[in-house]
Amino acid sequence: MKSKFPSDSSELPSSDCLDFISVLSLETSPVQGLPVPSPPTPPEPKGPTSKTEVLMADEILQNLEGFPAARTNHRTVHTSEEKGDPLVVRANVEVLNYQRGAADRYELRGEIARGGMGVVLRARDTVLGRDVAIKILYSTDARTEARFVQEAQITGQLQHPGTIPVYDLGRFPDGRAFLAMKLVRGKTLDRLLGERPAVGHEIHHWIQVFEQVCQTVAYAHSRGVIHRDLKPQNVIVSAFGQVRVLDWGLAKILSDPDTPTVEVPSDTLDIDTSPIAPIAENITHHGTALGTPGFMAPEQIQGGPRRVDERADVFGLGAILCVILTGEPPFADASQSVILQRNREGDVTDALARLDECRADAELVALAKRCLAPDPVARPRDARELMFAVTNYRAAQL
Repeated sequence: MKSKFPSDSSELPSSDCLDFISVLSLETSPVQGLPVPSPPTPPEPKGPTSKTEVLMADEILQNLEGFPAARTNHRTVHTSEEKGDPLVVRANVEVLNYQRGAADRYELRGEIARGGMGVVLRARDTVLGRDVAIKILYSTDARTEARFVQEAQITGQLQHPGTIPVYDLGRFPDGRAFLAMKLVRGKTLDRLLGERPAVGHEIHHWIQVFEQVCQTVAYAHSRGVIHRDLKPQNVIVSAFGQVRVLDWGLAKILSDPDTPTVEVPSDTLDIDTSPIAPIAENITHHGTALGTPGFMAPEQIQGGPRRVDERADVFGLGAILCVILTGEPPFADASQSVILQRNREGDVTDALARLDECRADAELVALAKRCLAPDPVARPRDARELMFAVTNYRAAQL
């Protein structure tokens, strides 16, 4: 039987296998020779944002026998186990300066991928003796760096087997920001699906992979975070079958009004179409909307008063399921402008026809159709509901 995973776990991933760091098409020229600013004074800690029980970390440490008393700015907030602790994200670029010099521990060893926002390098952590992936920003623009910090903080707090662990955040001596993460070896779901001998080949295996994607996104939803850029290129399957959801650079904390849903009025479709390496199509665009044309929910393009919530991710998951079942995303076989227009209008007529013809189980087809409903209210409420539907389907097949 032909293996669906890379045969050599030691091989470095190719450029189309590691689209796992946010790429924002904002600045493409490296900035060199920047002055090194003095580390700022850390900001005063803010109080808790909820009425849940709060324990100061130093009180906890003092209760440990033999542990010296210490003051800290960190707070431990206890909430229900069902929802998990709320994410605390403050996209303050000053945090990049707190550990200036920490970058000295990394030996850069070659490029993995390059995008509009930065370059992803393979590096060696000389302190812990392990390989890591490091993304380095080109730009020192405050807005770009703020998004970079937000991505790092959100990804770092989403601690789940289906996400990429974040190790470090800081600045190189020349002033450019960097993010150190686990180096994941594997292939993107997009590439693996493209290698199938036929669209329906081993469909139950791919539904198992899809279930793991739903589990990861359901976890994020339980923490109040939506991804907003779900697509097969942002899912990677490791050499040993571990499934991870990548690229949380467009993630939004639902309780945070400062995280934009749409960046400019919805009557403009001036979306940047410049290629973002390593993949020239199905790329994340930045301008009118946040997401990838052909995969994002219509409300992500429409703008207006409609709030983008977990159901936008459900549409993205439905788009992945559509690729699994039919071999193509919901909006395909057209020019970019036509895809954008159909995407904004929620015209999924072609996708529904392809689903009807794909010969997959009726339950899977019906579930994909529900996820791709143009009206968000008609979709499953969140990834958790979708996850249970997939789990129940798989259990019935045993």
